[in-house]
Amino acid sequence: MPYNTTTTSSARFPRPPPPPPPPPPQRPAPSAFTIIPPLHAILQRLLLPNPPANPLEPGATPAPADASNEGPLDPKDLAAAVSEVRARIKEARRVAENLPMGDATVEELEEMVREGEAEVERVRLKRGQGEGREG
Repeated sequence: MPYNTTTTSSARFPRPPPPPPPPPPQRPAPSAFTIIPPLHAILQRLLLPNPPANPLEPGATPAPADASNEGPLDPKDLAAAVSEVRARIKEARRVAENLPMGDATVEELEEMVREGEAEVERVRLKRGQGEGREG
């Protein structure tokens, strides 16, 4: 019986399936970069009128100096009030540094954007030439 040349080595030894693609990197939550609203709230509290000097005036309620209080903020309590904002900024920096290309310069990122825009334009032109074939 002659040797069967139609059988290929891939039919006798099937290739294993390719490995699955790596999962996309986890993106940080947008809230990790939200510092403007809490900072704005602190600044607004600094601009509120201070409570009366005499806590026994009618309508005056004595309140302890608390950084989380929503009333007027005494400038001496500013450091405590901004501690949360400082922590958010520190966390945002840490998250940004761990992003892919987090250490790239602005010029490098701008160049990448230009390259991406050029690639999009090439794809648009290529698809524009074959529009009649799609249906």
